[in-house]
Amino acid sequence: GLKPFVEDDQAAALRDAQMQADIEKKGYLYPYKVLFSEPKVIVFCLISAIAGVGRYGLLTWVPTYFTESMGLSIKDGIFSSILLPIGQACAMFVFPLITDKVFKGRREPMLALASVITFLGMICFPFIRSQAPASIMLFVVGVSGMVTGVIWAIAGDMGGRSLSSTVVGILDWAVYMGAAIQASVFGFVKEAFGWSAIFVTIGCLYIILLVLTLLKDGDKYGYEMIEELAKRSDDTFLMKEGTLYPLLHTLEKEGLVKSYNKTASSGRERK
Repeated sequence: GLKPFVEDDQAAALRDAQMQADIEKKGYLYPYKVLFSEPKVIVFCLISAIAGVGRYGLLTWVPTYFTESMGLSIKDGIFSSILLPIGQACAMFVFPLITDKVFKGRREPMLALASVITFLGMICFPFIRSQAPASIMLFVVGVSGMVTGVIWAIAGDMGGRSLSSTVVGILDWAVYMGAAIQASVFGFVKEAFGWSAIFVTIGCLYIILLVLTLLKDGDKYGYEMIEELAKRSDDTFLMKEGTLYPLLHTLEKEGLVKSYNKTASSGRERK
């Protein structure tokens, strides 16, 4: 069998031992109190919920889209529909490969890449009117939209050895909460605005996921977020101010983020 894990980082080993002692002393609800007091855990709960909305939203509505909007029978559309979960399965191999080989083990750039690809795919998808290109797009979005593969790895970073499984459980709960919500929300969206609105909404949610990824370490100016994205992605993503700022204003209007004025090092007040 496998040898017992030995933590090389002595400081981390001491923290884990202290946490285990605290759990035994304060009860099994104590880890949840500790984790939900961390803003980063809350942010990744939101990210996980968005991932659940996107993942299960596509799995739920794509087969119906092929029959209702594209006029395909269930038999004719089944291959195209299956490409989506096949892409999601492939993501479990693609994400680690890109994270390790391209981004040198940094997970946030992989989240950013997946968010941007999914956003572009969802915006383009309603305009595809033939089955073959739609099938290819579904496979690509199936891979890029499966961001939970990256989130579970980040859960280990946040929880350490003693709480990593607890963080995974919390984020998994958030994913399924998103999955539960999407059915009724997208049912309303479809009836009120049509099929295109479902895919555009999913795309916009992944851009919100991107913004939350940039904000997870604390408050930032809009321009700092643009610089951070470029830095973490080795200049792969060069987001324009005209793209980011309208999105931030929309998030603020919806109460998802809050802005405030702060005096910069130059002495000038910035928002």
